[in-house]
Amino acid sequence: MERCHLYLPLINSSGENYAYAEVTLLDESTGMPITEPVYLVPSGGSPQKWPILVNPAVINFWTDRPVRVTVQALLPGRATFTRTGVDITPAPADTVRTERPLRIGSAEGLGGDALLSVSPDGSARWQVLDALRFHSHEGNAPQSTSLGPLTPGDIYPGETFIGSSTVGAQGENATALGRNAHPNGPESLTVGWGADAEGEAVAVGGSSDAGADSVAFGVRAKAPKPGQVALGRDSNATAAADGAVVLGAQISASASTSVSAGEGARLLEDGTVVLGRGVLPDLSWLGSEPHVAVLGDAVTASFFAPRADAVLAGASSTFGAFGAAGTTRPMLSTSGLASNAPGRAALLSLLSALDQLGLVYLLDGAIDDELADWSKVFAHDANTGLETGDDGSKAGDTTRAKRNGVGPGTITYQRTGGLRDFALRAFTWWQDWNPANHEAEITAAVSPDNATWTPVPLAWEPLAPTADDWNQTWARNARPLPAGMQYLRITLDVNSQAWTPQLGRVIVR
Repeated sequence: MERCHLYLPLINSSGENYAYAEVTLLDESTGMPITEPVYLVPSGGSPQKWPILVNPAVINFWTDRPVRVTVQALLPGRATFTRTGVDITPAPADTVRTERPLRIGSAEGLGGDALLSVSPDGSARWQVLDALRFHSHEGNAPQSTSLGPLTPGDIYPGETFIGSSTVGAQGENATALGRNAHPNGPESLTVGWGADAEGEAVAVGGSSDAGADSVAFGVRAKAPKPGQVALGRDSNATAAADGAVVLGAQISASASTSVSAGEGARLLEDGTVVLGRGVLPDLSWLGSEPHVAVLGDAVTASFFAPRADAVLAGASSTFGAFGAAGTTRPMLSTSGLASNAPGRAALLSLLSALDQLGLVYLLDGAIDDELADWSKVFAHDANTGLETGDDGSKAGDTTRAKRNGVGPGTITYQRTGGLRDFALRAFTWWQDWNPANHEAEITAAVSPDNATWTPVPLAWEPLAPTADDWNQTWARNARPLPAGMQYLRITLDVNSQAWTPQLGRVIVR
C-alpha cells in the first residue's frame, strides 16, 4: 500500500525557503510527538526520531496511515513555526509530476499553457489558457507582467497588463485592467473597458477618462484636465478649469465653478459656497469675503453645528456666529453688518431678544479683551503681567494675564456709559486636586467712582480639562449689577503659585 504524504515548504517573508528547520509532528489531542512512524521516502527506509532536521526547510514526510497533526518547527534565529490541523493524506489514485512547464495540445491543434485548478472538495483539473498568457520580461521590460495577447515589445518596465487589447499599455509602472484599457503615461491606472488615463492619473469605470494627475471614478466619468476629480457615473469636469471637482452621478461642472457636488451644491471661483437650488441673489453688500449661501429648502442644521471654537464665515466676516471655548453659550457680533443689508433691523431685534433670554451673548459695543496687551484695560497693578504662548494647557489661548508674584494682582476696566454685565475666561491648575480653588482665587467688584467698591458674586460654569492638570472655565456676574457702576475690577489672589489662576479673555458690556 502506498504511503500517506505531507509536503510543506517553510517560506520566509521574501518568498524563499528557510535554510533549515528542526521539525516535530505533535498529536493534536495530547500535544506530544506522534507515535505513528514517519519516513523520509515513499517506500522502505527507517522510521525517524523527533525532531527531524530538514535542510532546506521543506517538510517531505511519509506515514503508513492517514493522521492529523500539529506541525511545530524551530527555524534559524530561534524563530518558531506552528500550524494546527494539518492532514497527512493518502496518495491519489494517479499522480503525475513534472519539473518543466506542461503544454497541452489536441488533435484539432488546440494548444496553450496549462493551468491546474483545484476545487474545495479536493478535485483538480487542467484548463488550457488559449487566449491569456503570462510573461515576465527581464530584457527590455523588466519586472512587468502581462495576461493577454501582447508581445514583449508592447510592455514597458514595471507594467501590469491584464485583458485583451490590440494596444499595449504605455508608461513605466502603469497598470491596465480590462479590455481596451489604456494607461497613457507612467504610474497611471486604468480599470474597465475603454478606460483611459494619462500619467499618474486614475481612471476606473468603463469609458472613464482621466487627465494628468486626475481621478475619474465611475462609468463614463470625465476628468480630462490636470488635477481634476470626477466621482460618479457620467460625472463630467470637462468644462471647468484645472483642479475642478465634480461629485455625484450625471453632474457636470460649468466654467464658473471649481467644485460641483450633487444637485444644487457648488463652490464659486471667489470661494463662495452655494447650497440648495434657486437663483443666487445679489450679495455684493457682503463685500469680497468668501461666504456661504443657503438657497431654497436646503437643510443645514445637521451639517453646520459648530464646535465650541468654530467660526462661521471667518473672523472678519460681516456677521459672525461663533462659540467661545469652555462655554456653551454662543457669542454673536454684528459690528460689520452694513446699514443697507436686507433685514438688518429684524436681525438686530432678534439677536437682542435672544441675548435677553440668555440663549446667546451679543458682543456689539462691548469691551472684548483677549489680553494681548494693556490697550483695553483702564488700569492694572504692578503685580499683574502678561504671559504668551501655549503648551496645550491653555486650549489655544496664546495671550493671558497672571500675577508676577504671590499676593493680589488686579485689572480694572472702565465703561463711562455704565456697566450692564461682564464675563471672563479663566485657566486654573488643580492645586491639591481641589477643583473649587478658582472660586476663591478670582473675585470681582464694581464701583461708580474707582474709589468705593462693591463685591460681585460670580456664577461659574463647570471646569473643562485641557492638559497637564489645567482646566478652563467661564464666569459671569451672578446677579444684576447695581445702577451707576462704571468700573470693574478683577482680582487674582490666594494661591501660593503665582502662575495660577490666569485670565484669557474679559468681556465688559
